[in-house]
Amino acid sequence: MRMLEIEWSRGRMTICLNTFFPTTKANVKKLLGIIDLDDPHRDRLAAQLERYFREKVLECELAKMAFAREAAHYGQAAEWIKRRIETGVSVIGAPLSETGLKSEKGAYKYNIRAAKNSLMASRRYSKLFDQFMGYLEILSRWKGRL
Repeated sequence: MRMLEIEWSRGRMTICLNTFFPTTKANVKKLLGIIDLDDPHRDRLAAQLERYFREKVLECELAKMAFAREAAHYGQAAEWIKRRIETGVSVIGAPLSETGLKSEKGAYKYNIRAAKNSLMASRRYSKLFDQFMGYLEILSRWKGRL
């Protein structure tokens, strides 16, 4: 776990970054205000926070792309199955039996559900990506005023 150790004249604080984030932009600004109190270590703490945000941005981007590819894969598989159901012809070109048709319909529902879930996961990571980019922007502005 990534920890952020902050000390100032009246106390100290340890923040588990994986637990604290994601959070609101207001909480990020409050955290930066607390980091401001730790004057001797301010730059090191800001660099540690920036490194964490950049890692999360990359992690979210990779996850977003992976889930989008997965959604496309399941969506394409569902389209192929739908075509087989509509035509009543199996993969090998033979007519679908009653059992085969039932099996294809089950596979179609599974692929549609999997595509939907993967797309929702991709969107979730896209929102997280935007959130961590926002944190980086806040941190950049904060560092610029020091």
